[in-house]
Amino acid sequence: MIHRENVAKELSNYQDNAINVNVDDYHNIHGLQMPTTTSTSDVYHMTTILAIPIPEARAVPNDAIHNPLLIDCDSLIFQIENHYMSLLSQSYNNRFANQLTLSEDDLFDSLVSYCYDAEIHKKKEERQLKNTLLIDFIHLELKSTQSYIEAMKVFEPFQEFHNYLQKNVIPLIADWPGQIHTRRAIVMQQHPSQKDIIPEFVRSFIPIMGPLHVSLNSCGTVVLLFHSFFNSAYKYIFGSSKKLSGKPHPWKINQLL
Repeated sequence: MIHRENVAKELSNYQDNAINVNVDDYHNIHGLQMPTTTSTSDVYHMTTILAIPIPEARAVPNDAIHNPLLIDCDSLIFQIENHYMSLLSQSYNNRFANQLTLSEDDLFDSLVSYCYDAEIHKKKEERQLKNTLLIDFIHLELKSTQSYIEAMKVFEPFQEFHNYLQKNVIPLIADWPGQIHTRRAIVMQQHPSQKDIIPEFVRSFIPIMGPLHVSLNSCGTVVLLFHSFFNSAYKYIFGSSKKLSGKPHPWKINQLL
């Protein structure tokens, strides 16, 4: 109760400001390897729900933000052909390296979407949890659309969030499964047969992918596509008897790259 009152009091200061929400899972993977007569595992699946107010930005108004056609194929094709393909078809050198106004450090930074190394001194300021509010830490396995709906329901009891979502939307930062399940909940809620089953407030969350997940996914894709090359490099560094796993951990991918 004290925690909820503290969160509510803090939220009241940001009713006119943008607020981001982060929903992510935490696994206690250090479970028992040998089953007992009463339990086969001590592994717990927890979900962390954070709210990050942004004092420098105004709130995002909930002004028909969802396309009524849900998946608008014509709009997607138009944007890809007339905007994104022209950018993707340019090489890095054409876009950045020929800009003489950029220093060598700036050129290097432009290649990095997210710095995963916490030991770099100049990046420590970016990793601070300033203004971050822990909304809740609940026992929930984020493996389905319904589980993400349950995570979003955590905001319902807060009157401050209720008032905020009446006129604004909140970007929900999540990994790729979080994007899929959250968007599915929004699409399903707009279907006539699901309106009474899925709460309307799910449409007040806009799933987006943050730079951390963009970086992790893109780096992981590079290693998987060129696994034979990285496997050879791994053996060269750590010994010919060593073998790079088919799905390396993020820290190992970062080390190789």
